Amino acid sequence: MTDNRERLFYLRIHALYDYAPRILPINILLMTIVFFVLDGKVAPRYLLIPLVVITALAIGRFIHVAWCLKQDPTWFIAHCHSLKIQFLIGTVLSSLAWGFTYLALVPHLLPQYDYLLLLMIGGLVSGTVVSMSTSAIAFFSFIGPLAMLLLTGLLLDFQKENILVTVIVILFFSAIAFTYLRSHTIMLESLQLHFEKEDLIEALSNSNAQLVDANKRITEISNTDELTAISNRRCFFDHLQREWNRARRNHLGLSLLMIDIDHFKLYNDHYGHLAGDHCLKALAAVFKEHIHRANDLLARYGGEEFVILLPETELAGAIHIAKAIEKAVAAISLPHATSPVAPYVTISIGVAYLEPEDEKFTSLIAAADRQLYVAKEMGRNRVVS
Repeated sequence: MTDNRERLFYLRIHALYDYAPRILPINILLMTIVFFVLDGKVAPRYLLIPLVVITALAIGRFIHVAWCLKQDPTWFIAHCHSLKIQFLIGTVLSSLAWGFTYLALVPHLLPQYDYLLLLMIGGLVSGTVVSMSTSAIAFFSFIGPLAMLLLTGLLLDFQKENILVTVIVILFFSAIAFTYLRSHTIMLESLQLHFEKEDLIEALSNSNAQLVDANKRITEISNTDELTAISNRRCFFDHLQREWNRARRNHLGLSLLMIDIDHFKLYNDHYGHLAGDHCLKALAAVFKEHIHRANDLLARYGGEEFVILLPETELAGAIHIAKAIEKAVAAISLPHATSPVAPYVTISIGVAYLEPEDEKFTSLIAAADRQLYVAKEMGRNRVVS
């Protein structure tokens, strides 16, 4: 049900069925009171037949309504229109049962009992203002036939005092109808506002979800190197700060690999910047293959420099990974005709290990950078720790 009109129709019909189990037993109660009050004052057949008819009708409708309310909401939605017709049929039958009960009894009643019966029926009618507030056709299907039969009974048993009673009955039904129409309008407006509120909440929820997704995407973009699609320098610093603090709390160590592509400027000058970008992406993919743990981080530090943070990794483990990366880069053999080191692209790696105490996290970067400088001074294409 995507349309508010369909949702409103479903809710109106469901409300009819939801109220019915509370109002139907009142039919039996009122008819039972009538039976005992009038017992001995009219012939039994005039009481037994209405009692049986109204009771059987109320019980039958109660069972039907209770069964429908137990069904899955999707079933109720699918059968809304037929359920409305079934309810209207039951409503008209109940109205006729009470109307003909009055017609059958009124010729045999003293005026005071006639008025008592009208009063009880009036109470039943008043209850429908609430129980049928969501469906005007159901309400008028009940009070319409009933009002006609009551007035018919009063006119058939016409007496002078019945003129006033007839006027009162007409005024009562007119007032009830007017009150109902106001109540019905307020109820429909309330339901419409309810749906508008739900739609607004849903729209706000969707907007919030989109905003969260957008913020998440912005964060990802701001933490990702556009060229290599790995973490950038900013993300590296944030991650290193967190891991440094965690290591200091738990008395653990961290290793850092600082990687530099040997003579990358010469590579760019010879092959061009597009080839240089391809080289950076290819090497980033090789480095990424050696990152296996959730807390490990590969990032582009700047230009042709990369860093790999290895929390809870001893120096020997970090050196092992660095040498594996060095071999993997050599294995792909990207041509580098102008390199004085080798005819293919090579890398230099500085490896550092620290157990944080009072120093800042930048101490680890400085230590790895010193080892990288030593590697370059020693002729590049090597791992130094």
